[in-house]
Amino acid sequence: MPPSSPVVCYRIDARDHLVAVNPAWDEWAAQNEGDSVQSSRVLGRPLWSSLSGATVRELYWHLCQRVRTGVTARFPFRCDSPFERRVFEMQAAPAGEGGVSFSSRAVRIERSAPQPLLDVHRARSDEFVTMCSWCHGVKLAAGWAPLEEALARLHLEEASRLPRLSHGVCDACSDRFFAAVKAASPEPR
Repeated sequence: MPPSSPVVCYRIDARDHLVAVNPAWDEWAAQNEGDSVQSSRVLGRPLWSSLSGATVRELYWHLCQRVRTGVTARFPFRCDSPFERRVFEMQAAPAGEGGVSFSSRAVRIERSAPQPLLDVHRARSDEFVTMCSWCHGVKLAAGWAPLEEALARLHLEEASRLPRLSHGVCDACSDRFFAAVKAASPEPR
């Protein structure tokens, strides 16, 4: 695990409300300009209000239902910044009384060329592009493309106003996610 990246943990109750986060949650939010997700703003709220995109919410709902049957699931996802390509592993496990605990840890962080589409300070147009929440591919008319390729194909590197981001999950990541959840093993007793 990269040394500067803490393990971020959180837990939801049987009603899917965020009931606990570890100190790394707020540390990560502060480092990534996530004031809107500081623990003081999200604790007690439904998990669903913190997830972007209907497809992402649906996948998490399926994940929570599976974990509540007594299994622990693990899957990779990306959480890039404008200057880093970051690959994480998420673990979701039963937390008693219908709760689910989540922990995310960085497995690889590498410097990357600046990605203006991920920079929250860039001016935005009224247009939208959909980004896969797991691999950060971008949906184009001809299908999904890696972020860097999509920026070039959409000629966004020279745009003064970038499109807004909406989040979804590409077919390949959805298939991998459901395979990982289906293959999840029962929690040892």
